[in-house]
Amino acid sequence: FFYNWDDYCIDLNKLYSVIQPEDEIYAIYRGSLVPGVHLTNLLGDKELGIIQFQRYDGLDKSAKFLRKIKEVKGNIYVIDDVFETGHTMEKCIKLLKRTYKDKRILPYTLFGMKNNLGVEYFREHPHNWIVFPWETITDTRCKSCAYSEPCNKNPETEAHCNKYDKSFKYNHTCKYFRDKIL
Repeated sequence: FFYNWDDYCIDLNKLYSVIQPEDEIYAIYRGSLVPGVHLTNLLGDKELGIIQFQRYDGLDKSAKFLRKIKEVKGNIYVIDDVFETGHTMEKCIKLLKRTYKDKRILPYTLFGMKNNLGVEYFREHPHNWIVFPWETITDTRCKSCAYSEPCNKNPETEAHCNKYDKSFKYNHTCKYFRDKIL
């Protein structure tokens, strides 16, 4: 299953819209580093906390901080890319609750399923391998003319945009964030 930049940006914007300036963000290493960095940049270059727990390799028995946020004033959003069994998120939530006893922990994933941990998710898990846009390199040039950016900047060349491969518009820089947020 291919998850494209435009869908990612729409989902991330939903989360961005509820986070308050005093809230903090923890990303679970490695899968959620991209959304974590993206959110902290949008929130004014906030510090990003990082938790490591990689269950699939069988080596990690407990979650640990790779980068700990020293002072937390608001809620803590813990972000992961995929929620399947809940084991990773459960270990990370426990670590955060032990460390920040009086803080509200709000877990979010891009893909998930109904669960008893209170994990919110934006898209139902497709039960297939998910390929995230940051995991691939795509040739984003227009197949008709080799422009590397959309041609709507120049009215004379705009006509050729109707000829390009439709995948082009989904693989270039995130149009949703560029047009709607930034």
